[in-house]
Amino acid sequence: MGWVGVVESEVRVNAGWWHHIMLTWHHRVGEAAIFIDGEKVGSQRLKPDQPLDGDVLRLGFTAEDFSEEMP
Repeated sequence: MGWVGVVESEVRVNAGWWHHIMLTWHHRVGEAAIFIDGEKVGSQRLKPDQPLDGDVLRLGFTAEDFSEEMP
């Protein structure tokens, strides 16, 4: 979720068949979770300290200059 953080999974989805992929986000606590085929495979607290201006959500994409170290 922008520079707020990253949620990722080690589960591969390129095995040649379809998968159901879902992302949930619990606003109150800021937890984002990834589910693949009904199984929770990753989660992370992603709650900005202040409201974001012009926020963007990208699934399956990372900018080339995305920092490996989160502030």
